[in-house]
Amino acid sequence: MKKILQGICAVGALCAAGCVTTVDTVENAEKTYVANEVIRMHVETDASQPIKVSNLIDRFAANGFLQIAVEFTNTSSSARTALHQIEWFDQDGMAVPSPLTQWTEIRLAGRDSRQVLFTAPNARARDYRIRIIENR
Repeated sequence: MKKILQGICAVGALCAAGCVTTVDTVENAEKTYVANEVIRMHVETDASQPIKVSNLIDRFAANGFLQIAVEFTNTSSSARTALHQIEWFDQDGMAVPSPLTQWTEIRLAGRDSRQVLFTAPNARARDYRIRIIENR
């Protein structure tokens, strides 16, 4: 059931993106929802896509909100533009609505990296999914 729901979400994201091509998704590999546990990245990558997630760090801020620092790296020698989006989920795996869940553009020079910080919309958010689409 979960794989069907993920498939439907992926198709919907591709349809909404229009003229973009590939989608990368980064999320927790295991849904344990235990604070301070080492997070293992689960990355679905199209080998032809030059913008990748090279590092992922998460922590809980003093106010109890989950924060995610994502490092995007352009592996090609020319400048590239991509769109990224983060979705938040509560401890039961249900989506946490946020007006910040939208596609945002990032432009990276050749062989460049940039870290982007995401903060959960509220303290209920305990999990996340980051999507990357190369904008061609």
